[in-house]
Amino acid sequence: MKRPLFTLPYVEKSRVVEHNKRSQEKGLQGDLHVDQWEQILHDFSYRCPFTGSYEISMEHFIPESLGHGGTTIGNVYPITPSLNASKSNANPFLWRETLSKANQSRFDEIVSYLAEQLSLTPDEFREYVFWCFGHPRSNEQIKQDNCRGLTSSLALWQYEKNHMRKVDRVLSHFARQTGLDDPKLFVQFADWCLDHHHPISPDYFSAYIQSLFTPCK
Repeated sequence: MKRPLFTLPYVEKSRVVEHNKRSQEKGLQGDLHVDQWEQILHDFSYRCPFTGSYEISMEHFIPESLGHGGTTIGNVYPITPSLNASKSNANPFLWRETLSKANQSRFDEIVSYLAEQLSLTPDEFREYVFWCFGHPRSNEQIKQDNCRGLTSSLALWQYEKNHMRKVDRVLSHFARQTGLDDPKLFVQFADWCLDHHHPISPDYFSAYIQSLFTPCK
């Protein structure tokens, strides 16, 4: 990438240090380097991409109030303080709907930019962001994840995705063993067997099906 034409003023360097410190205090990533923020500002022409104003603040795409995100590459970009306050802790993809059509297009460009920084497609990035909003973390949960070596929200999301793929493969395997093609149906059948103290066996499937059509007494 091309280097900026001039170095950051002291206020921007201080901004990076302060935001990193706040993120680290919350147990989140706070590893944004001054050179990275300098490059981001250069990529946005040192302006807010929505208004063109040079009056900018550092916006965290995924708000830290969720227990996710942090001050790190792929989660920060410049916008005006007023727009930053307008977005607040909202899901940015829902906040997008409040913008003009022109700014919605600019928002989509920001999404592509941040996604590329994380080596994700825009669709994957959207999925990642919605996952963070659907799985907010407490301080204790952040500590536990950090102890497991999952120190970034991105790593945690990817771990959970891989885990669910493995679970689906296991469920599909057992579903086939019981003659079921649908893993979800297998889970329902397995729950019924456990509730009725039966072994999870095809021998009880007919009884399970019959129970679905038996009125509750």
